[in-house]
Amino acid sequence: MCSWSNTSTGNHWDEARNVYEEQLSNLDNLHRQVEEGMVRLRLEMQQLQKVDESIIVQKATLQRSFSEMEQTQAVFLAKGKHKR
Repeated sequence: MCSWSNTSTGNHWDEARNVYEEQLSNLDNLHRQVEEGMVRLRLEMQQLQKVDESIIVQKATLQRSFSEMEQTQAVFLAKGKHKR
């Protein structure tokens, strides 16, 4: 008949179980933190995508406006040459 709780081996087993439970708890906490971090990153990515889309629209608008100004300038210069 072996009594694990009263022997040195039993104490080691209890220590091993405590270490196991502590490590398991730490891993659960780490997993939860990683999941929360991924949620924050997804939200940040969505916000950055909106900013990126806005930049693309602003860039296209600026390019279009400048192109229109260039065309107006070309017409103005062409009219000036005809008057001379």
